[in-house]
This record gives sequence, C-alpha cells and structure tokens, in this order.
Amino acid sequence: MYVKLFAAGKSGSLELANRIVMTAMGTDMGELNGNPSDLTISYFSKRAKGGAGLIITVITRVNNIHGVATPRQLSMANDSNIIGMKKLTDKIHETDTKIFCQLHHPGRQNYSALIYVWPMMVLLEKIVPGFSKIFAPLVAFYKKLIAVTFAPAVMAPSAVPYEYVR
Repeated sequence: MYVKLFAAGKSGSLELANRIVMTAMGTDMGELNGNPSDLTISYFSKRAKGGAGLIITVITRVNNIHGVATPRQLSMANDSNIIGMKKLTDKIHETDTKIFCQLHHPGRQNYSALIYVWPMMVLLEKIVPGFSKIFAPLVAFYKKLIAVTFAPAVMAPSAVPYEYVR
C-alpha cells in the first residue's frame, strides 16, 4: 500500500534512502549556548536509526542578541556552534539519513533576555519556588524595548555537512 514511501527518492541532486521526512519541530533540548546537547544528538539519532530518510532540525537561531525564540534552541550564530552541529550531523550521517538545518529568527517575537537570564532563572527557581512567575512580565516589557534587526547566520557550510540550509 505504501510502496513508494519506503522506496528511495530523489529531489534534484539529493538522494534519499526513503521518503520518510521528519519535519522541523521544537524540542527545546539544546544547551543554553545553542550547541546540541547529548540528549539532542540522541533524539535525532534515534529517528535516523528508526528509518527517517530526511531529518529537518529544530528551529536554529541565527543571532544570539535578538534572535532567541526558546531558551534551549539550537544556534548557528557563532563559530563556536560549528563543532557541536558537526557532531550532530556526523551522528545522523552514520545511518543513510540526510539532515537539513532550519535557520530561524523570531522577528519581533524574540526573547533576547533568555540567552543571558535563563540560566540564572533556572537556579533561582530552585531556591525561590514561583520566582519564574515574577519574571514573565519583565520579559514582555523587555521585548518592547528591543529594536530588532536581522543578522545572517555566521557559519561555514563546509564545516557542518548539512545537505541543505534554509
């Protein structure tokens, strides 16, 4: 019934082992600095081993100043992210799976304070239960003060072997 789903496929020069595609979704499992955590790598690796022909990463920020959408979002904003992203792609490539990187900037719906304040928030919540509820209005206020400009991702495509970056 689903013969073509499991058959090899081709789109332009991209050849896939099958036509099963894991679309981008938020997992919020990266490190606070935007590098893939061991949990992130394990998560995607299990999907690759499970038979996905193509995996599209979670939203990957292109700017750490005003491009943060979630606290543990992946990042390609700095050269320091290349090593972790290469580790992720290399793990996926151990199977016959391809990987695309979805670059993302949240526009005016960003949470710039998260990149710097979130680690402190996590600690304070452990010491003062309910502290995070106090912080929510400050995030809304901070968003209004930010003048957002889009900055392109600083990345060396040859250093991170994604099949495609969009």
